[in-house]
Amino acid sequence: MVGHMSRIRTATWPALGTPIHLCGGSDRLTTYYWTGTPLHVWNTPANTGYYELLIGGLVVPLIATVGINNKVSFVEKWGTSEFTNSTGAYELDLSLVDNYLLAWREMHVKTDVFCSASIILPDKGARQINLGGWSLTSTYGVRLYYPDGSPGVNGTHDWEENVNELSLQRGRWYPTAMMMPNGSILVVGGETGSNGPPQPSLEILPKPPGNDTTITLDYLQRTDPNNLYPFLLVLPSGRIFIGYYNEARILDPVTFDTVTVLPNMPGAVNNFLAGRTYPMEGTAVLLPQYAPYTDPIEILVCGGSTPGAGIALDNCITIAPEAENATWVLERMPSKRVMPCMVTLPDGTYMIMNGGQQGFAGFGLGNDPNLNALLYDPSQPVGQRISILNNTIVARLYHSEATLLPDGRVLVSGSDPETYYANGSYVYPEEFRIEVYIPPYLNQGFTQPTFTIAETDWNLGGQYTIEVTLFQGTTNTMRISLIAASSSTHGNVMSGGRILFPEFSCSGNTCTITAPPNVYGPATTPAPNKLAMSRALGAAFLSHQVEQLEKTVTRGPASGNWRDRRQPQADLGAHPNQNRRTTTVTHGPKQRSPSVQKQTKKEHTDRERDHTEQRHRDKPRRSSDGVADKDADLVVVDASVLVHALHQVKKWCREGREEIVIVPLEALNTLDLLKKGTSPVAQRARAASRILEAKVGTNPRIRVQRDDAFVPWDKIGFKDPVTDDDKDKPAAQALHLSGSPEWVRRMICCARWEIDHALSTLDKPALKDPKVVLAVLSHTSAQAQVDRAAPESTSELSSPVPLPAPSPHSHRYEPRSAGILIGHWATRAGIPILEFNSTPMQSAAPAQHRGAEDDERGKRPPGRGRINSHSGSGPPTRGTGLVERPPAVMQMMEVVAQPSKVVRVLARGEKLEPDP
Repeated sequence: MVGHMSRIRTATWPALGTPIHLCGGSDRLTTYYWTGTPLHVWNTPANTGYYELLIGGLVVPLIATVGINNKVSFVEKWGTSEFTNSTGAYELDLSLVDNYLLAWREMHVKTDVFCSASIILPDKGARQINLGGWSLTSTYGVRLYYPDGSPGVNGTHDWEENVNELSLQRGRWYPTAMMMPNGSILVVGGETGSNGPPQPSLEILPKPPGNDTTITLDYLQRTDPNNLYPFLLVLPSGRIFIGYYNEARILDPVTFDTVTVLPNMPGAVNNFLAGRTYPMEGTAVLLPQYAPYTDPIEILVCGGSTPGAGIALDNCITIAPEAENATWVLERMPSKRVMPCMVTLPDGTYMIMNGGQQGFAGFGLGNDPNLNALLYDPSQPVGQRISILNNTIVARLYHSEATLLPDGRVLVSGSDPETYYANGSYVYPEEFRIEVYIPPYLNQGFTQPTFTIAETDWNLGGQYTIEVTLFQGTTNTMRISLIAASSSTHGNVMSGGRILFPEFSCSGNTCTITAPPNVYGPATTPAPNKLAMSRALGAAFLSHQVEQLEKTVTRGPASGNWRDRRQPQADLGAHPNQNRRTTTVTHGPKQRSPSVQKQTKKEHTDRERDHTEQRHRDKPRRSSDGVADKDADLVVVDASVLVHALHQVKKWCREGREEIVIVPLEALNTLDLLKKGTSPVAQRARAASRILEAKVGTNPRIRVQRDDAFVPWDKIGFKDPVTDDDKDKPAAQALHLSGSPEWVRRMICCARWEIDHALSTLDKPALKDPKVVLAVLSHTSAQAQVDRAAPESTSELSSPVPLPAPSPHSHRYEPRSAGILIGHWATRAGIPILEFNSTPMQSAAPAQHRGAEDDERGKRPPGRGRINSHSGSGPPTRGTGLVERPPAVMQMMEVVAQPSKVVRVLARGEKLEPDP
């Protein structure tokens, strides 16, 4: 190739006073013009393939997995889903997509799989295993599904899980799983729970002998939080490639020591801190291997982002990690892409799709959807491997997936960006539509070949026959590929998308395939003390544990699993030495006059008089230095107070206050569920979220519940369902019959833990009797909230399909903000209650009249969740992603919340009736 260089014309006269220097000097510019072969060629083939709608979805799936039954299993963030009737798991029968009601089968998970890991086991049943999850018990979850049924025929199997029988050693959120050469499962990285501390370690399933067999990885500690969902790939030597943030290395498969530190992954020419793993999320796969498999395998990584501005990367990089002097080779893509998905196609090419052109992975963090699909062909020269294919009209951002189907199409699903306009509506909606992409090889007018296979248990190096039927071409031009079964989430294909092109020969239509050899060297042979790892998996994965799990499942609900929603509520004995202590605090724009207080007391029953006297006895105490009154030493705040008595939360945030405020994870989850939309309760939830966003991590007294800070539900002692204290409350009389929803259990388990561990939380050895209370909305205010939400809360959907709410002016989760159930179960658990009346919603004040409390709303960078700041503060990069609403916008939202027309989404096949 020949290049040409020319210099920009610059001044050449001597500078005044310094004739030895020329004007311009060292700042003169030089430019280079390349006249050789273009460095990057993006092909534009005539046959690009196309997108088409497959079927309407039920939920936004986080993980999509094709089963051995030719059906697709989906799991979503059950427990944190916005649909109260979601079961967290569904299976799509591809043969029935023309009949929406028959195509979907309802399945069930027991704990929240939000941002977990999944792979397919190498056994005869191709079981799917899901690991980790969102918070608390779910982070330890090990879930198994054995696909059954056939096209057009429903299966009967469901997800199996029992944390008491089988669990991870460490709680993990955003981990990666990988099948090792010896059949064990390697699980790496993540966080301890919902935006908790990092979990920079690895562990093996099944657990090797010994107590704690996890191994801490210092390089994951160093690169937190930019290394979640690390890339894990098995190399031909049996060693393990791990890619995290912008670094990579090769690990020994037995000791997990570092064998080779590879060069850093290049990112952006103007930012060497660009990353490739969550939250600067890219995607990675293994490139094809061809018999006799002697060439070094290559790894392809595409997309990512840069810290700070979140400028998505416009390149792919490749490396042969086990080659001598391995180095990364960079190839530009025609557009930027973060949160991409990459799919291995059976012809050895790779589809690149989905994602955005700016931002990061996470709620509210990605923008500018990339609607174009690309094809990467590694058989072409470097720099000429990418072809521009067709476009979609559907934005696919955070929580979108792409999955190869058995017929060669690519299934495209999901998107849950949670990016809002100022009025609370979505910029990019949650996406339920499921598309397929028809790749170019299916768009040539050809009829797909078919084959039959008799023997499906193959030995490495063995020879096996198939019968093929070709409708065009001959076996001389035919290729055969073997693609690893895979499960994908967040663009991380956890099998690495491995594809092999084996040796084969044909006689007529009978072809003999030679299975790949066992190429793994001695490095993969387990040490004597690791033998349990090699013999427990494979075709008999965790046989003993699984048998016990299945027995437990058939017996009925799992005992001791407080997150198991199938467990019936038992009446437990009274908790010793625990009595309800209630203090009611009233806030409003004006204080009540003595006459009004007297008149109110006359209307109380004898029981209410007794409680009023008790409230006076339990008046807030003054601190020893007299700085300020405090309502308690430690306050666990319910979502009802955050939503309807935010003024009190602001008071606790002020300088000089001494209360330690614990915000339970479930309260944050309730805010997330409530803040969507334009209803008044959504506006209040967003206001509460902004206050927490500004204070958590900056104010050491306002903390989020630790992920391990809960007492198991069945370890809590309860009083009788109806006691003298609450027998005359109409709501309470019915509540004890209705059981306890999981979100209530989470709150009570958190409050009980804080009471039991108050001294360690407060870190005040001199404090002998700390006062710990659960702050909830008063019964009067709570009942008003329930009454207002009653028309919606009483409508239970019998269909597994989540349908739109009938009214945009109310919110399906509004009863969660009432506090009645929380107060009822807290009383039974002997948890002291601190009640507050609802603060009336006020119009936004003009900007010039804003007070200090309004000014204290800080702006912090958005993120996928919240800081777990139980022990102090965290980096500002873990903000909540909430948008500041100025007063003018709040006033506009009040107007928008009163539309003249109700917009309703039509169900599939429903006709639009004219307005009356």
